Amino acid sequence: MCANAADAGIFLYLSGGGSDPVKLVNRGFGPGGVAPSLEKASWLADGSGFIFVGTIEVTRGADTDTTNAVLYYDMQKGSFTEVVIPDADASVRNAAVAPNGDGIVYCLAHDDVYDLHVLDLTVDPPQDSPITDDGISCSPSF
Repeated sequence: MCANAADAGIFLYLSGGGSDPVKLVNRGFGPGGVAPSLEKASWLADGSGFIFVGTIEVTRGADTDTTNAVLYYDMQKGSFTEVVIPDADASVRNAAVAPNGDGIVYCLAHDDVYDLHVLDLTVDPPQDSPITDDGISCSPSF
């Protein structure tokens, strides 16, 4: 959310109420920065963190560009890491984590086509697979 134009990012409002949210992710640009999407974040069932979509800078060979990726915010560490970085011609629109934590379903956009993919977290390394090919599936939720 944006508290105001100068203070954008992801904020945590405590369940007990109050008007002072805790800023978890600061909006930033460049190496190590992220511009969080306005899409809804998806919490892990145990509350240890959440996934969200954000625009990050990536290096691909000799080039640097920006892309929308799936990111994981770890509440204990207070930082985020990249989970899914799409190919250069694609971007992630939104994502949701399965209630049991076994996978992440996300919408991959490319050439005005939208399809759902699943990242299976039960195998090492995690396996990414398409689950739709109709060109119009997006906005996963559980």
